[in-house]
Amino acid sequence: MKKVNVEYSVYQFDELEKKAQDKVINEYIKFVLETTDINSLDKKSNLLKAHQRAEEMQTPWFTGSYIWEYCEEEVLSAVRDEEYLINGELFIGE
Repeated sequence: MKKVNVEYSVYQFDELEKKAQDKVINEYIKFVLETTDINSLDKKSNLLKAHQRAEEMQTPWFTGSYIWEYCEEEVLSAVRDEEYLINGELFIGE
């Protein structure tokens, strides 16, 4: 058996380059789209407003853009709570 120690440089969201930040934001919004039950959202939720806007416009493929438009502060708050590798991948570690 062989044991190997690996070191990673880990970054806060604001330390990442723009391209990596965009990746983080897009991945987070994709996660929200895949895991959120819109029927359980509060009626005043910005996330619900984004979904409703996409329905009104009959453009479900733009839901992610509407989430960014209506929920920018919430998205940024959430992604700033995590740590990332230089390329924007989520770091899951100690």
